[in-house]
This record gives sequence, structure tokens and C-alpha cells, in this order.
Amino acid sequence: MRTAYDVIIAGAGSMGMSAGYYLASQGAEVLLLDAFNPPHTFGSHHGDTRLLRHAYTGSRTYTEMALRADKLWTELEQAAGEPLIVRSGVLNIGTPDSSLLAAKLERSNEYGIELETLSSADMGNRWPGLTLRDSYTGMFEKRAGYLLSEACVSACRRLAEAQNAVVRPFTPLRRLEAERGDVRAHTGPGRLYRQSRSAQSRRLVRRHRTASEATDSRLPQGGGLV
Repeated sequence: MRTAYDVIIAGAGSMGMSAGYYLASQGAEVLLLDAFNPPHTFGSHHGDTRLLRHAYTGSRTYTEMALRADKLWTELEQAAGEPLIVRSGVLNIGTPDSSLLAAKLERSNEYGIELETLSSADMGNRWPGLTLRDSYTGMFEKRAGYLLSEACVSACRRLAEAQNAVVRPFTPLRRLEAERGDVRAHTGPGRLYRQSRSAQSRRLVRRHRTASEATDSRLPQGGGLV
């Protein structure tokens, strides 16, 4: 059984699995370890949907990252050949003097994000289930929507394995050692994986812990690992 890889990823959820897919597609020899069988119900990716929108307030980095992520999700959907994104639109509602809505509008204009301003009557006519104060206003981001989160993880896994990435389900990482550039991942008695010393791709060990702490809590902190 093969034991040396360019990249070892502990935790193959939404972050780990997508990292494994993109690294494998760039020619890296990738091993993904997970305590369960992703997608599963023990990680932050669990559930049907996750919101996808672009008009963020605060740092411009959020909007730039969201737009970049949208491009990558769209490319993943095309590569997977199955629906992963539902462009339902996202509606924000507030008072006309809302600084939050004003900031979203400003950010949308800056980045060319299509945003429709609606009155309370407009929203009531379009979505009869809404009962709003006459003073409320809405901003509808047409290209926003939601991701099919578990389907996204499944798609990344299938595409990663097609690029020769190896996924080891039910294989929690028990101990991680790093010394003088040599990285060793222990997954149980007598079970050891190493980061290849001859890796031509950028050397990386990614330690990823799911929201439910599905990965063993004894993973080391620091140690120069990414």
C-alpha cells in the first residue's frame, strides 16, 4: 500500500475535499483522511444548502472572495455535470435609512453586482407570503442563491479521485509529526503516511477540523504546519 504523498489533508469536508480536488488537478499526489465517510452528518458541510451571495459590507475582501468563489463553484458545477448552484436570488429587507443596506448598494455598484431596489408593495406583490411595514425597502440580489452543500462535497470527491487523489474514509488522524521537513501522519497502530520528500508541487499538510470536532482533538498545534 502506498504511504508517501505530496500532500496529506486531514478532514475531507467542504474545505479539505475541495483543496484535495484542486491540488490533484494541478498534478499533486494527494491523500485525504477523514474520521467518517464524506459527505457525512458530522461536519460543518452537513445539510442540504449554504447561502451564496456577493454584496457584503465591511472589508472589500469579502465581496472579492465571494465573486471568486462563485466563479469556482460555477466551474465545479460544469466539471461535475450536475446542478450544484440554485440562483434563487437573495432578498435583504430594512428601513430606508439602514446603513447596512446603503453599504450593500454602494458595494454592489462598485463591483457591478446586479441589485434591484424594491418597495414594501413591490415585495408584497412578488412574494405574497411577506407582510411588511409600508416603510420597509428591499434589495434583491438576482445572481445570488444557494449551494447544494453535500452535493458539492460529493462532486469534489468524485473529481479528486478521477485525478488520482486517494480518499481514506473512517481513518482519523491520531498524531502528526513534523521535523526538519519530514512530516509523518499516524492514523492508528502501525499505520503511517509520509509527506513525500521528492514532491515537485508545493509541499503542504493541511490540518482541518470540522465544526463538530470530528477529527481527533489530539492534533498538535503550530509546528509550522499550514
